[in-house]
Amino acid sequence: MAGDEATAQDAQLLLLWLREDPELEGLDFHAAEGSGMGPGEDLLVSLVTGAIQAGVFRLLRAAYNYVRNLRGRNLSVTVDVSDTLSIELTSTTECTRAELERRAEEAARHLRGEPE
Repeated sequence: MAGDEATAQDAQLLLLWLREDPELEGLDFHAAEGSGMGPGEDLLVSLVTGAIQAGVFRLLRAAYNYVRNLRGRNLSVTVDVSDTLSIELTSTTECTRAELERRAEEAARHLRGEPE
């Protein structure tokens, strides 16, 4: 979790939100403190390489819904798919279902080692 107004509590609340989402049940992920700048901290959610596209989409949608529910605050969530691919979602940018699906497809291809 990052942004001008992000706090350590925001990162913990996001992690709780993700763990409580019934659509994310069965996904193996963990949180790690990032190296964000400013008063907040990054929350990187690392997916297991065996995650399927539907699971990636559900995770992206849940994270996006979380930051969008905090309108009026400048927050971002970085979903760290691998060491070389990260997807950033922000509270100030509109993201359609099609865009989330496209990003999930990109992440799934990357995890399977398929060329772009």
